Amino acid sequence: MTIKHLIKFLLFVVLDIVIILSAIFFGFIFYIYSINNSYELIKIYDYLPLVLFSPIIHFLFGLYKNVCYSIINDSKKMFFSIITTFAFFATVMFLSKDGVDFSRLVYLFSLVFSVVVFPFYRYFLRLFLGKFDFFRSNVIIFGTGKTAHKMYDTLELNRHIGLKPVLLVDDSIPLEKHKSASYASGLMSAAKYIEQYNVRFGILAMPSISSSKTQNIIDFYADKFIQFIIIPNFYNISSLWIDSIDFSGQIGLQIRHKLIIRRYILLKKIFDLLATCIGGFIILPLFFLIYTIIRLSSKGPVIYSQVRCGYGGETFKTYKFRTMIENADEKLNHYLSNNPDIKKEWDNNQKLKHDPRVTLIGKFLRATSLDELPQLINVLKGEMSLVGPRPIVKSEIQKYDKNYDLYKRVKPGMTGLWQVSGRNNTTYKERVEFDCYYVRNWSFSLDVYILLRTIRVVLFRHGAY
Repeated sequence: MTIKHLIKFLLFVVLDIVIILSAIFFGFIFYIYSINNSYELIKIYDYLPLVLFSPIIHFLFGLYKNVCYSIINDSKKMFFSIITTFAFFATVMFLSKDGVDFSRLVYLFSLVFSVVVFPFYRYFLRLFLGKFDFFRSNVIIFGTGKTAHKMYDTLELNRHIGLKPVLLVDDSIPLEKHKSASYASGLMSAAKYIEQYNVRFGILAMPSISSSKTQNIIDFYADKFIQFIIIPNFYNISSLWIDSIDFSGQIGLQIRHKLIIRRYILLKKIFDLLATCIGGFIILPLFFLIYTIIRLSSKGPVIYSQVRCGYGGETFKTYKFRTMIENADEKLNHYLSNNPDIKKEWDNNQKLKHDPRVTLIGKFLRATSLDELPQLINVLKGEMSLVGPRPIVKSEIQKYDKNYDLYKRVKPGMTGLWQVSGRNNTTYKERVEFDCYYVRNWSFSLDVYILLRTIRVVLFRHGAY
């Protein structure tokens, strides 16, 4: 373990202890102030075994690895690790008979706080550490053309993974493409750079080369990398839902389609209803505040509806806070007819970066996505989901082409993969790809991940206009 890895490991351990102590403390405070104000806070010392064993169990679940390939998998491991930690603590208390004055509600509150807070904390901590190259492990990418470009961009855009590309091995990549990485010509010429850059990771992103050549590369570098990652040509299929199996002596990939499993679909519906009811009640004052401001600031209805395409191709009316002036369509047509360049932007994206129809309060609502709060009504009606592809109008169906069949398989969502992956900074083609990826790889875990990312995107207005 290098110095930087040791520092990162100790940082995670210390912060994990702080977080679980905070969760237990808030569990006590919540119990004392809401249920039993005579309960003594000093009893928090009874939870010290849980605090001390927590990092050990996290370590056994692999939560202190320097590299995090998937935030979703990391969060799932964290969930099961926390459940195991609290279950272990409860077992110890029961067997030692020290739980005579043990409050089950304090235990439950602390568990709930831990389950909710830990994934958030871990996600934002990895994002923060990813900003510093010091905490990233060097990696060499063996790639060809666009595949290498895509892998490089993936590691730079998702710095929480913890890998820093320092060498691209491919004659076809122009030197001007990525200034922050070095280049080597020939697959075997990278060996001399491994010691120079202290590289322990390798990524083979050459889906078109033969299996024999792949094997030669792996064999040559087998004693030089602690991990060698092979990226197949499955860009639209998530590894989260693929299991590797031994198929009579050969490696096989087993893909699970959770979209058609009823229990997962039912889970999504229940989650939508519960989250909408609870969240809607919390933001009700904000809802009425926005309603009042729109009513007083401009003429027209506060909430407007628009026909969109939904599940199974059926149409429905989506609700939004009005962000435009009256007679907006007439003004748009006049504006586009006098500005051919702007019309091209509209034809390509169905959006305008500087839309003359948008009101002052409307710009703020759009930038923060608060204009979409009334779509909670659509969720309650069963027409939309909290997470899913963006609801589209009929004129956009042609842009999806054959992918429209995929789009129709799930309900449109208030937020989705496109919104947390650049939003309006992406092209319409990329938006379609995001929607297709979501449908192919749909799961409850992916929904939770997107919702967590949405909070960050809305707060910092990434890709909004």
